[in-house]
Amino acid sequence: MVLLILFFLIFTDIKDAFIKYLDNPRDFQARQDFLFNYRNKIRDISTLIFIVYSIIFEASPFQGTLGKVLLKIKVSNIDGSRITIGKSVIRNIFKLVSGFIICIGLIMVAITKNKQGLHDIVAKTVVLKNK
Repeated sequence: MVLLILFFLIFTDIKDAFIKYLDNPRDFQARQDFLFNYRNKIRDISTLIFIVYSIIFEASPFQGTLGKVLLKIKVSNIDGSRITIGKSVIRNIFKLVSGFIICIGLIMVAITKNKQGLHDIVAKTVVLKNK
């Protein structure tokens, strides 16, 4: 995220738009310019980067993102084997879907027998403790 913000600061006029917005927060046009032209782009691009990062690392020998590695957990098939890129794509697309519907797909982790969210059930994956 920090690299993304630096990219926007260096290669766009976000700094000018942000300063204009801060100088006069009641200026509707300045607020609209900043919020719609930059904040949403940063959010969208960072979300896309995180999804690609998650897809690659969950299908890698690490079997998870840096956070999962640090927590000593991994994403795997039901039998414990490494998932494919295709399965990781499905899992991460359904992670987004899980969040859209009042986060019920994510809340399912707390209430299902195997601690699976909607994304895990659809992709036939599970998050296991790494031995």
